[in-house]
Amino acid sequence: MKENLVDGEPGTKWLAFEPTGWVEFDLDAPVRIARYALTSANDHDERDPADWTLKGSADGETWTTLDSRSGQSFSARFQTKTYDLAEPGEYRHLRLEITRNHGGDILQLADVQLSTGESDETVPPDMLSLVDSGPSGSPTAKARAGFTGKRALRYAGRHTANGRAYSYNKVFDVDVKVGRHTELAYRIFPSMADGDLDYDATNVSVDLAFTDGTYLSDLGARDSHGFALTPRGQGAAKVLYVNQWNDVKSRIGSVAAGKTVDRILVAYDSPRARRSSAAGWTTWRSGRCARSRPRPTCPTTRSPPGAPTPAVPSRAATTSPRRPCRTASTSGRR
Repeated sequence: MKENLVDGEPGTKWLAFEPTGWVEFDLDAPVRIARYALTSANDHDERDPADWTLKGSADGETWTTLDSRSGQSFSARFQTKTYDLAEPGEYRHLRLEITRNHGGDILQLADVQLSTGESDETVPPDMLSLVDSGPSGSPTAKARAGFTGKRALRYAGRHTANGRAYSYNKVFDVDVKVGRHTELAYRIFPSMADGDLDYDATNVSVDLAFTDGTYLSDLGARDSHGFALTPRGQGAAKVLYVNQWNDVKSRIGSVAAGKTVDRILVAYDSPRARRSSAAGWTTWRSGRCARSRPRPTCPTTRSPPGAPTPAVPSRAATTSPRRPCRTASTSGRR
């Protein structure tokens, strides 16, 4: 899937079933680009790009060559290589044209990152949360779909700290009264790449922010199995299965009756002292909690009490494309 190039998750990848191809990124507004990075995929180094050209455009019609590389190689899987532009500039459209790989019949790439050059970080530090077409594959679910519909909310980020990292991304603004029998119910799909055995993606849950300033994750809420309904609680309980949908329910009325839900959050929080990634999808079961139509908003973040500076904060303004990228191979658009 072309969207995998901008999901911030190296465990996913873009495949073009030709040895060459191109991918185009359409940004919401012109952005100054000074640096970019490519990340190799999980297998088959013969599919890695070797020669390519990066082009930029203001209108999507007239293109300027920004950088050309030849004879490039990746010495390891999931390796990110960074390239500086000789002449940075503002562009709304970027196109990466790959003209040769390392001899494979298929072309593949895990991630493309764009940078303004204002810091040494090319990989976006934010945990992304955006609506997309759902998981690309599962042994128990339909590919490229949500659990009950065609779309799902995707979250993706990288745990880059040598200790704890967390992110609480706002998904909806709501105004929902919690009664004694109110139940929170959602489905979540933690994604884990082949060969990744740390299960860090299961340190995830849906959280609620109330109008009185409290959060569900601080109130001792439990899921239907009796485990703590917090990102760490779900991860430690090992109750979530990776690469498939999990049904999570909690009678939040037992701890939050009388409160009013102000915001719905998707939360990642892991104490692991190693670098890893966290990604997945979530969807809500209708009629269980919300009594008013949620108002989608841009994600924001909140810090748990006593938390250190977040290593994976919520999404802010980055140079990563917010609209789906377009892609094609030499035999036609895919």
